[in-house]
Amino acid sequence: MEVRIWVELVITILFFVSMVVLNFAIFKINIRRNHKQILILSLIVGAVNYYFKFVMESSYFLISQVLVYIICLVVFRRYPVLYAFIFGITGSIGVSLVDSIVTITALQTGASTMDLMTNDLLHFVVLHLITTTLCVLLAFVLRKFNRGFAFVSDRFTGKQALKTSNFVWTTILALGFLVLEFANTRFTIYSSHAYIIVFIFLSLLVSIIYTFKQNRKLIKELLGDRYEEFKNRKHR
Repeated sequence: MEVRIWVELVITILFFVSMVVLNFAIFKINIRRNHKQILILSLIVGAVNYYFKFVMESSYFLISQVLVYIICLVVFRRYPVLYAFIFGITGSIGVSLVDSIVTITALQTGASTMDLMTNDLLHFVVLHLITTTLCVLLAFVLRKFNRGFAFVSDRFTGKQALKTSNFVWTTILALGFLVLEFANTRFTIYSSHAYIIVFIFLSLLVSIIYTFKQNRKLIKELLGDRYEEFKNRKHR
């Protein structure tokens, strides 16, 4: 049983590595230069997906996964919430399409069944590895021929100050994640699942607050002596 858990977790994270790689390729973002961010995003979102899908069996695991992904994009990539939403939804749709093609092909050819995909570890691993490989190959083709969207790009990263409203919206998204999972799952308030959900929420909240402080520091650096004038003008 322990071996199965670790295998499913590793395969799930690899699956999300391919999703993020494909997502970056779709939006023409340099993959090699951002490999650390890709790994961090994949680890976080993959772990969230695995926990809520396989451990808690939450009906809203997909929504929770997307919400966490969007928040992470704001925190790590400094994307405005709207762009993070477009970026995250596009990546999720992209990998879902590839996954659907693999699943339908396996079902139509008789290579697998829904029951085997769910309960048989070998079928789970093979089908996920096929999907992962196809996503990486598709990302390679997009990068090779310079295809994709360019309206969300590297220009949003680095020294890019965000509006305060972005942090308000990301906090609302984090609260939405907390309420969604508590409302969906039946367990006692002092159970280990409740503690884990609260821990994930607090981790997101701390990340948002830290990014907000760094953002304010960045604005100070960019404006210099004009910062106080800028702050007073905002409160008028």
